[in-house]
Amino acid sequence: MANSDNSTRILVPAGALGSGVRADELESGLALNPHAIALDAGSTDSGPAYLASGKSKYSRQAVKRDLGLLMAARQKAGVPLLIGSCGTSGCDMALDWTLEIVLELALEQGSTPRIAVLYSEQDKALLKAKAAAGAVRPLAPMGELGGDSIDACLHIVALLGPEPYMAAVEQGADIVLGGRTTDTAVLAAVALLRGEHPGAAWHAAKIAECGGLCT
Repeated sequence: MANSDNSTRILVPAGALGSGVRADELESGLALNPHAIALDAGSTDSGPAYLASGKSKYSRQAVKRDLGLLMAARQKAGVPLLIGSCGTSGCDMALDWTLEIVLELALEQGSTPRIAVLYSEQDKALLKAKAAAGAVRPLAPMGELGGDSIDACLHIVALLGPEPYMAAVEQGADIVLGGRTTDTAVLAAVALLRGEHPGAAWHAAKIAECGGLCT
């Protein structure tokens, strides 16, 4: 995607989906003509329970409220909406839970967005085969990953980078729902797709990712 604007504007309306998107701030952001709306929906700060259970940290009502505002804003602006680590953990059931809300809202709003769904949960049999083949390396101070440890996990997710989001937007997706994703990847994706310098794109994404919570 060629960048004919000399800049890329990504609207990041909240630090996490469900934490409370403000309609007035969303409107202010839309007035700046963003190229995309992007935000994270996950966190490891709250511990592993949400990954184990597959449940969202935020209530369905809170997530639906935020999604309703974001989907309406996306349609008004005609830009893609990217959401990473859906349902807090980004496991398959959390992603499907978010998709269900999006489809419900699309019906209520009378819209027909093109939706891309990016799964990141890993198959246990594949992981055990990789571990047995020596393709899994431990991070200190952890030891080797054994089959028993893999079997004991309820959900195992990989971290998505920006590439699947970039591909989805390039193929015309209006809404991109991602499984477990690095917080910065979902924000940097469109800037990288538009040819921005990677250093600037990643640095800006890191600031925007939770910067609003610190100012």
